[in-house]
Amino acid sequence: MTLIIALTNNITLLLALLFIYNLLKSHILCLKSPQNQFIQGVIFGLFALIAMMIPFQLAPGLVFDGRGIILSIASLFGGVIPGFITAIFIILYRLTLGGVGAPLAVGSAITMVTAGLLLRYLLARYERRVSAPSLVLLGLIQAVVLIFWLSLAPLPLRQQVMGVVAPPIFILYPGGILLAGLLFQFMERQASMAEALRKSEERYRTVVTSMSDGVIIRYADGTPGTMNPQAARLVGPVADMLLNLTKLPAGWRIIHEDGTRARKEDLPSVIAIQTGEAKQNVVIGLQNPDGYTTWFSSSAQPLIKPGESQPYGAVSTFSDITFEREAKEQLAHERNLLRTLTDSIPDYVFVKDTESRFMMVNKTVLNAGGMTEMEQIAGKTDFDFFPSELAQSFYDDEQQLLASGQALVNREEESIDLLTGKKIWFLTTKVPLRDKRGNIVGLIGISRDITERKQLEAQALELAAERQRMNVLNKFMNDISHDFKTPLTVINTSVYLLQKTDDPVRRQKEIEKLETQVSRLTKLFNDFLTVTNLDNAAFLVALQPVDINRLVSMVVNETTSLALQKHHTLSFEPTSNLPMIDGDAISLQQAIANVITNAISYTQDGGRITVKTYEEADHAVIEVQDSGIGIHPDDLSRIFDRLYRADEARSTHTGGSGLGLPIAKQIIEAHEGTLTVESKLGEGSIFRLCLPLSREPVLIY
Repeated sequence: MTLIIALTNNITLLLALLFIYNLLKSHILCLKSPQNQFIQGVIFGLFALIAMMIPFQLAPGLVFDGRGIILSIASLFGGVIPGFITAIFIILYRLTLGGVGAPLAVGSAITMVTAGLLLRYLLARYERRVSAPSLVLLGLIQAVVLIFWLSLAPLPLRQQVMGVVAPPIFILYPGGILLAGLLFQFMERQASMAEALRKSEERYRTVVTSMSDGVIIRYADGTPGTMNPQAARLVGPVADMLLNLTKLPAGWRIIHEDGTRARKEDLPSVIAIQTGEAKQNVVIGLQNPDGYTTWFSSSAQPLIKPGESQPYGAVSTFSDITFEREAKEQLAHERNLLRTLTDSIPDYVFVKDTESRFMMVNKTVLNAGGMTEMEQIAGKTDFDFFPSELAQSFYDDEQQLLASGQALVNREEESIDLLTGKKIWFLTTKVPLRDKRGNIVGLIGISRDITERKQLEAQALELAAERQRMNVLNKFMNDISHDFKTPLTVINTSVYLLQKTDDPVRRQKEIEKLETQVSRLTKLFNDFLTVTNLDNAAFLVALQPVDINRLVSMVVNETTSLALQKHHTLSFEPTSNLPMIDGDAISLQQAIANVITNAISYTQDGGRITVKTYEEADHAVIEVQDSGIGIHPDDLSRIFDRLYRADEARSTHTGGSGLGLPIAKQIIEAHEGTLTVESKLGEGSIFRLCLPLSREPVLIY
């Protein structure tokens, strides 16, 4: 019984020492890890010394106390360093006491600290927490350890103490370690919670103090609230009044967004306390005596204790949004101004995204499409309004702009009127739309309707062409009047002379003159008729195989008499086996005759005209070469123009109508051929009529 009382007293002392340890714990936690563990070991070692100073003597030189319980707690909860420091304290002190039990005490101390550390390691490895069963297990192990070392005592002492010590040890050691462990665990948890609470409060104070927003805490029972420094700075001289909801000084007002006075019941924190519901982003204004209003965005959250339904207070936060509000109002004003501007101009203004979808348009665009609201066009593309081919053209241009970043400036584009379907013209400029980082996020386009201008330009061109035609017609009339006047004058003269003379020779000469001039007039009329037919009578010619050599030979024979009149040498050099072509023999004969006649006309007397035929690149070629005056470079590009005749000051030929070569060119081109010319002034010219060897029927215009 005495042993039980002594052990109970030791356990009670240990529990008291643990309370003292709990008081020192807050100071120990402030130290770094190695220092923290060293101090813990020293404290546990001192506690063990205190316990050893009130021992129960089992026999001379053999004592018993609560050091084993302290050593178990130090190693299990503290770890290696506290456990071994405590063991060192115990071993040193026990060795100083001496006696037969000193070696046994050293062995038991080392074994007990090892058992505590081993249990700590196993719990950590299997991720288990220290529990009551694990504490009881450790108590039983330590009891076994102690009994083991006592069994090594000298035989007389062993017999004297074993029967007395064993039962209480197996009862009080597990119980003592359990109580001490649970108490230590509870104190550790309390210390941890206190430390967490302290850090949380410290973080809370740091966060609230450093917040750019104002924070006010109000209580429902009228207890004075608190605010952070930022809140006091934001509301200035009326901070205390707003905090305690007292009357504001004269001239100060709290107002709503619409300018009406707000009551204290309208404040978000008061509403949160009264209703228990949070209020978010309520805009209120604080107006000073000078009339200047500082605008705040305020939110409030009720504070409710667990298990209760009514708030005991509310925490509200608010930030100064005066600048943002003024900027927003300015931005809205500028946006309205820009919108008014874009809607008032007649140009088409639009904004598209990177997929060429409409994001914004002005009223001109809406009206053009018969729309009234932006929602009718937003998100749509040109494919929703225009024919696919036209929309694809717009899309391709825009995608190239978005890819290259190069603006399209003043491009004339053809489009259609969406309401009438008529063709219209735009002068369009499109530029990339970039964000603040320079990335292209869309495009801005401005189009101006230039249909009227294009029509005026077309009318101006048509008028200029008409003037040109009138000038040509006037020149033609002058030339024709001259061409007709000359033969008519000769005819009149010959008729007069025929009436005045009876000389047969003279009469025959005058009759020949009449025949020549009539022939000349007939050719002029035939040329005019041919031009009229080519221009106005589009008809399908029934093409037939034509022997080019035979056709050219016929024309050469017909024009030989004309060449002989000017003492020319007219020769034909055909290529044998020249393939036949499909063509209209009559019109081709006229075209060839016109070219040969032109060569005869523009070659001085005694000149040479050579006509050749040959095959080249699937074409039959008729080449007419003369040794005439040649064509001046200024005239070379115009000799195929109707009614154009070379400057007579540079020509030895007069009397042509200026229609022969244009008629020939038009006939050859109607056969899908070409008529070209090479010429050097004073050396002659070469005309080449190229006709395809095989063709389908063609239209001659």
